[in-house]
Formats: sequence, C-alpha cells, structure tokens
Amino acid sequence: MANLPFAFCFDVLEVALPALLVTRLHVSPAWSSGIFVGNTVLVIATQLAVVLWLARRSRRSVLTAGGLVLALSYLGFWAAGSLGGQAGAGALCGVAVLYTAGEILYSGAGTALVVAAAPPDRLGHALSRWELSNGLGRAAAPAALTAMLAIGPGLLWGVLAACTALGAATVRRFGPSV
Repeated sequence: MANLPFAFCFDVLEVALPALLVTRLHVSPAWSSGIFVGNTVLVIATQLAVVLWLARRSRRSVLTAGGLVLALSYLGFWAAGSLGGQAGAGALCGVAVLYTAGEILYSGAGTALVVAAAPPDRLGHALSRWELSNGLGRAAAPAALTAMLAIGPGLLWGVLAACTALGAATVRRFGPSV
C-alpha cells in the first residue's frame, strides 16, 4: 500500500503537467514536450551512475529519500505553477529536474528492495504484489490527477506531496532493513 502514491509519479509528466500547462498556465503544449524530453535525457544520462552509487546504501533509505524528493518536487510544482504563464512554465522546467531525481531514486530502489527483502520461496508473490500496486497506481492516476487538478492545483500537488511523504514515512518505519 505504501507504494501506491509512489506509482502516481509516473503519470505526473504524462498527465498532470501537460494539463496544468495548457489549462491553468495557458501556454503552448510544447512546454510539456520539453519537460518530457528533458526528463528522458536526464534519466538516460544519470540513472545508471546514480543507482550504482546508491547501491552501497540501504534500499529502504534510498526509497524513502526518493519519496521525500518527489514530495518536495510536487510542492515545487505547486509554487512554480502559481507564477502563471511563461514564468510558471519555465519554473516548472526547473522543478522537473528535482522530480527526475526523485523518480530515479524511486525506480532504482523499489524493485531492488522487494527482491532483497523477500524470502526466496516467496519472491514471485512479493514481486506480484509490488507490480499490482504499481498497476493500480498507474490505472487510477490519470482520472485522479485530472479530477484533483479540475478542483485546483493546490489540491493536486498538496495531496500528491502528502500521500507520497506518508508513503515514504511508512517505508522508513515499517520497510525491511535491506
């Protein structure tokens, strides 16, 4: 269950930011393309080095850090979006770098934590629960994100930040020490 809010992060770039940019900031959809390309380039250029560097640390700590960085980025998106127009879109691009760091931490530690913590005879069961939580989060995210944005950006980013921080705290408190 603690993974569900983390799983929403994958639809932030594809759903929440494009909707925010076009419907709230009234800027060109090209901004969301630029953010998506920038995210992809950063992931390709840095993920392997970051994951290898973090391999010496506790997976639980890395996953917790990933959740906290994602939560901070959601608050940053909220603040950046409040600028409005081109200034807000530019600020969103800057916050997207922090978001990408959180995404790399999460994706680099999540499955590794499950694999390291599961007893060998229960590994398939543990991985299926992990993927189920990812799938449920990915399935619910587009409707949930757009519904919250329709009410207001504060609700969207506030709920994402709070739920992801709570997920990170849950992993930190109750997650396996591997």
